[in-house]
Amino acid sequence: MKNLRLLWIPVVLLVIVFAGWWWHTHTTEESSALVEGQDVNAVLKDPAVIAKGRYLATVGDCMSCHTEQGGAPYAGGRVIATPFGNIPVPNITPDPEHGIGRWSVDDFWRALHTGIGHDGEKLYPVFSYTSFTKTTREDAVAMFAYLQSVPPVAQAPKPLDLKFPYSMRSSLTAWRALYFKPGVYKPDPNDDLRAIATYLQSLPARPKPTVVPPSFDSASLVSRGRDVYAKQCADCHRDNGAGVPGVYPTLDGNSSVVEPTGINAARAVLLGGFAPLTQGNPRPYSMPPYAQQLSDADVAAVVTYIRQAWSNRASAVEERDVAAYRHTPVD
Repeated sequence: MKNLRLLWIPVVLLVIVFAGWWWHTHTTEESSALVEGQDVNAVLKDPAVIAKGRYLATVGDCMSCHTEQGGAPYAGGRVIATPFGNIPVPNITPDPEHGIGRWSVDDFWRALHTGIGHDGEKLYPVFSYTSFTKTTREDAVAMFAYLQSVPPVAQAPKPLDLKFPYSMRSSLTAWRALYFKPGVYKPDPNDDLRAIATYLQSLPARPKPTVVPPSFDSASLVSRGRDVYAKQCADCHRDNGAGVPGVYPTLDGNSSVVEPTGINAARAVLLGGFAPLTQGNPRPYSMPPYAQQLSDADVAAVVTYIRQAWSNRASAVEERDVAAYRHTPVD
């Protein structure tokens, strides 16, 4: 039996070597110059390119991983815990010693597109190049230009702390052969979107939800909810539920508030949340979670009040429903 196991060793090694050969022959063709016929330095210093890169880095949420709490932007310092050990997040400021100051724009695009680092090392997939692989060269140039414009920070990354054999980057060869293939961005035609829109517009209109008679004293629930709203919600959403345009959303007539189940509003109160940052919404509102401050009864009361105040006409939310929502994991 022992000899039989030993026979598998050269087979495994052969598979790894073949996977490495396949990877090399299928990815090196992508590493040509990104800005042919142009002065690379001029492109990287173009304010419009840098502004686009800043937007893309924000949308890609690069800072959430590459900035530790209270630390300098993009200077790394965080450690991501995995079942295989701890992986430090690198410094991606233009510091030449500890950051990406010695990287070329091709190096940066290769990292995004193929998961290969500046020195040819295989990057661990905790850096989600599996998701970034379809990044276009133009977008990679813009993001690199922006990162080269941020202040360099001489902060060394923390040491890699992975168990054997995961600490050996060569072990990624087989994983990559099995689970990763570089992708190329292709525009998605609008035919599917038009088909979906046509279908949705063909559906009959639904009447606005009406208040369903509750199996409990709704009047006292609404009264209690009015008090909770005045103390916790009115400062942002205003007494009339109109909110502040461009800052805090309106609750009066909000489809997420009056949807049939009440789960959206209840979970928003419990968990909080924030809107995405986009060019059209440069100051997204955020809402703190109230799960620690409000009881299930308080949440049921304030959500019921909101769903029945002003022009809203939706059913009450019961305390038992809030308890279920509180303990349901978020997808």
